[in-house]
Amino acid sequence: MNKKMFFLIKCFVWFSVFSLHAQSGEFLEGGFVTLSGERVNGFIQDRPKNSQNDAFYFKSNPEDSPQRYTPQEVSEFFYAPNFKFRSLTVKIDGREEQKFLRQLVSGYAELFEYDDNNPRYLLITPAGGSVQLEKRDSVIAGSRIYRDKRYEGLMKYLLKDCQQLITANNRIEFTQGALSSYVHRYNKCAHPEIPSEVLTTPRRLHVGLGVHGGWNSINMVGNNYNAALPQGKGTGNGFQTGLLVQLSYFNRIALRTGIFYHDYDFTLIGPYSLGEYHYRHAFRSIDIPVNLRYSFSNGKVRPYVYGGIKVPIFLDKTLTTQQIRQGNIESENVTDIEIVQSFIFNAGLGTTLPLPANMEVNLNFGYEQFNAEWANVRTLETNTIVVSAELVF
Repeated sequence: MNKKMFFLIKCFVWFSVFSLHAQSGEFLEGGFVTLSGERVNGFIQDRPKNSQNDAFYFKSNPEDSPQRYTPQEVSEFFYAPNFKFRSLTVKIDGREEQKFLRQLVSGYAELFEYDDNNPRYLLITPAGGSVQLEKRDSVIAGSRIYRDKRYEGLMKYLLKDCQQLITANNRIEFTQGALSSYVHRYNKCAHPEIPSEVLTTPRRLHVGLGVHGGWNSINMVGNNYNAALPQGKGTGNGFQTGLLVQLSYFNRIALRTGIFYHDYDFTLIGPYSLGEYHYRHAFRSIDIPVNLRYSFSNGKVRPYVYGGIKVPIFLDKTLTTQQIRQGNIESENVTDIEIVQSFIFNAGLGTTLPLPANMEVNLNFGYEQFNAEWANVRTLETNTIVVSAELVF
């Protein structure tokens, strides 16, 4: 694998990690509640949750300029799908500060989170109970770790009117999921008459199935063992068709795979003393793409970029060598191409367009690079432009 391939893979991995951690930055439907209790609807900017602790940005209409609000100016804000923040007092390094805390559980007992790389949770009940939950593990004698479990005792004391939770005596992990689950179970146990909701519901896996079809335009460069033709260039074309599978947990990021039938060929022309040699490389394969796609918006029309690899399973790979003299074929030899190793990188851009009945069409303009080594050619590289369309159900 050459240096260019390593560089492309590094760029793809960096892009994938960045995409998974980045927020959209766009304005989603939401609103806020004033200090007097008035509800104002509009659009809230989607930012990382720790950026929302000190302020949020609001628009009454998408075309307006954003306005910034702090915990001292409003009592709470919310935006889709289920993000709710309330202005509350939290103790940070011994100082009490007013921050926006994300609500994790609603109901009789409410749980809120403040996370500045050292998560703190605030547990509140209408009966007047309010406690900040923190976890401070410490190292003893340079090796032993003392596990701080005081947060468990505080929770069980404040929520002691659910006997089945107290007697269960199970370990409560200091994680968002475990604490939220415990408070929600308490609400359903002790106060089932008050609706309770966990606002950290995991995103569901969305599966999209579709059909794919595309056309290839190929440029090829080959280095031959034959000293008389150390390097050659050729052109060709092909087509691909198959089934697409699109998996997504997040609105903007999707894993794309499937199974495609790929038929393509390219021809290299070289001289000999009395005419030309024509080397026609023909491939038929089943390709399995493994791509990440990142969409730039959540709207009906969604431009995106994608990249990854394709795994080929060759059905046929032949080299037809023709000796041409004055336009006539003097000899022809057909052999199987013995591939030692191969690698396919692909990337591109496209857009999604909506269709009736919850269907959509993807239009793609892509690039594929196929690198291979085989017995009668030292190295071969094809650079392919792919134009394709996909119908997703």
